[in-house]
Amino acid sequence: LEQEAVAIEEAVDAVLADGLRTADIARKGEPVASTGQFTDAVIAKLQA
Repeated sequence: LEQEAVAIEEAVDAVLADGLRTADIARKGEPVASTGQFTDAVIAKLQA
């Protein structure tokens, strides 16, 4: 499962690099995504 874990970590990092954040980690004034939107973005990165 090491490869899968690395793929998920890289997808999350890519989504964060794109500027998408959930409310718990967004800075003041940054747009906020729901957890569902964040998850969808991570899945899209995994499928790309």
